Amino acid sequence: MRKHAIIVRYPRFIKLKGGDFREIKEEELRRGPLAALLLEEPDRVRSALLRLGFKKTRLEVKKRGQSGCGLVRELHPPWELHLRIFRDGFGATIVKGEVEVSRRYLEHLWGGRTPVIYEVLDILRGGELKSLIRDDVSGEMVEGILEEGDYKLELLPPRSLICWKPLLVAGVGLGIFLGVLRKRG
Repeated sequence: MRKHAIIVRYPRFIKLKGGDFREIKEEELRRGPLAALLLEEPDRVRSALLRLGFKKTRLEVKKRGQSGCGLVRELHPPWELHLRIFRDGFGATIVKGEVEVSRRYLEHLWGGRTPVIYEVLDILRGGELKSLIRDDVSGEMVEGILEEGDYKLELLPPRSLICWKPLLVAGVGLGIFLGVLRKRG
């Protein structure tokens, strides 16, 4: 399988509703300080995303406040887009996303991942879901993004990729074989 590096952009400068500008610092990127905010029920958002080709995943570590299981969609191998849906306590739905190594590989457990916002907004628009952007650091709504200074993050694929399902099947098969040998011996 051919592995691809992937480049994602993340805003560096945002304009908050009150008119103030804020710079997103590089050390904030791991947390993904921006989230899409929708005035829709989580089930409606989830249904729209499933229609757009996302699949439910049970293989995830749930984040505090997460509503239901996450949704994933394959990008260029070995990458996938993982979306998490949250309730904000005021009746709105929040969607956060990250690009990560596909959960088909063991490297997903320690591989690279980075938060994304542009991809999330594009997908929500494709599902005809109107969204706003919220800055989790200030708690304010974002009025605009100054795209000229965006961070450009290149995610390099792991050197090797190990599919875990064949290993599981081989391990179970070996366990059964050794169990049969033990009974005979």
